[in-house]
Order: sequence, then structure tokens, then C-alpha cells
Amino acid sequence: MLICKKLKLKKNSNLSVKRAQLVFDYLKSVKVDEARLSIEDKKMDKVPKYNKVNFVFSSNSNHSLEKIFNEKQALTLQVNHGLYQKGDNAIADAIEWKEGEQVIEKDGRVILVIVKKVEEPRYKNLEEVKGVVISDYQNYLEKEWINELKAKYPVTVNEVELKKLVKK
Repeated sequence: MLICKKLKLKKNSNLSVKRAQLVFDYLKSVKVDEARLSIEDKKMDKVPKYNKVNFVFSSNSNHSLEKIFNEKQALTLQVNHGLYQKGDNAIADAIEWKEGEQVIEKDGRVILVIVKKVEEPRYKNLEEVKGVVISDYQNYLEKEWINELKAKYPVTVNEVELKKLVKK
């Protein structure tokens, strides 16, 4: 088996190797990192005059992993990542809060949890609480506006008319 980054092609090189090199060069020209590509030229025992050329494309993208694993059956793999605090996530609450890999089983599924860092309790920065702050401020403004409207336009209920509606 021959694995290489750049093949030096001879005049009488196999056509499959030439095609593989063309694809390799194209991927490189569209800015795919050369370190992520390799060409494998495998001689097959049963048919000696043909070569099988494979491309190995690797990725550390969570989306790519999910796409590959979920191709045949949906939800075979789910990848979630984020910053969690106690009470935010049922899976995060079910593990030990220490760095490293942990495997748990929940609802018939095996879950691999990789904890990269456990932070000490601290005040959150603005980016982490921005949504909550905006929501609270909007609620505050809405309450103030309703109080202003109540002061400006007092509500009076006509009891006679209300009783007529209740009877019907």
C-alpha cells in the first residue's frame, strides 16, 4: 500500500493514480488543507491489472460526524457542546463534575461526556447573560408602560352591564 501527499507520476502511471492526483490537486486548489488529504493506491489481489484508489478525508467537525453516523439511521449520534451549570442540562447533572471522559447510560442510550474544564463559581460576563438581561429589561419596561396606561386611563366597570352579560 502506498500512502503519500504528492505522487510523482511517470509517463506510464496507472490511470486511477493519475485521476486521484487530479482530484487531490483540485481539493488543494480550493483551499482544503493538504494535511487533511491522502491518496492510497492499493493493489487488489483478485484483479492484478487494476488499482483501487481511496481518498481519506478527515474532519473534526461535529456536524460532519453527525452526518456520517446518522446517514443510515437518524439520531444514531448527537453531539452537543457548551458551557453548563448545575440544573441546566440533565446529562450534565448526571455526571461527576471533574475533567475527563465519562460514559453513562440514560433511557437506553450510551452517552459519552467529555468534560474539558470545570470552572469555579464566578460572576458571569455580559456575553453569557446578555439574553437574560435584555429579557428582564423588556419585562421591566412593559410593567412601567402598563402602570402609566393605568394611571392615564383608569378602568371603570359598569356593574349593571356586566351582570346582564353573566345572566345570558
